[in-house]
Amino acid sequence: MNQTCRDKPRRAVQSTSAIAARSTVWRSRIGAALAVVTTVIAMVAAVRGESEWWANASVRSPGSRSTLDVLRDWLGIPRRQAGEGSGSIEVTCHLRSSIPSLPGKFTYGVLVIAPAAVTWRRWRHASDVRVVPAMTAVDEVRKPGGHGEWNIKPGPFRVIKASGPLGVAEFAVPTGDVRRVRDALTGQGAS
Repeated sequence: MNQTCRDKPRRAVQSTSAIAARSTVWRSRIGAALAVVTTVIAMVAAVRGESEWWANASVRSPGSRSTLDVLRDWLGIPRRQAGEGSGSIEVTCHLRSSIPSLPGKFTYGVLVIAPAAVTWRRWRHASDVRVVPAMTAVDEVRKPGGHGEWNIKPGPFRVIKASGPLGVAEFAVPTGDVRRVRDALTGQGAS
């Protein structure tokens, strides 16, 4: 009888902590759901208020879709496809180069192919734009898997090794964008 009396306070403490843990889990789930709903509402409001801006935002190549692009498709919001118009095209790109102005190890970013120039910027650093110098030749196109390429998936990406007067650069881009990037690097066309 005395043992059960001693166990009751312990059980009460355990059940109180279990309830607190469950409420914390539910709070985080509700917070995540509210974040998604807020994002969708903001996108719809932007489409209604500034539909011209939303439709004319930078065009990503089909192999370089972001989470917002997937949401746009899901909501039925139109967006220009790559090659429509004369604007720039963004391509997902891991870049490594011996050229001093570009990163020395593979760094995730966006390659922007414009009629005037090809530039690269690190992901989420829109102000850190670096001009990719003209390349004279594309040396090889291969699957990733060499030294320093552990974070690049070999299925959806290919590595383009290009050389120019300033050095060698390697661009890991989606497989569907290899021709577009190769042509832009060697000056045969921006789209």
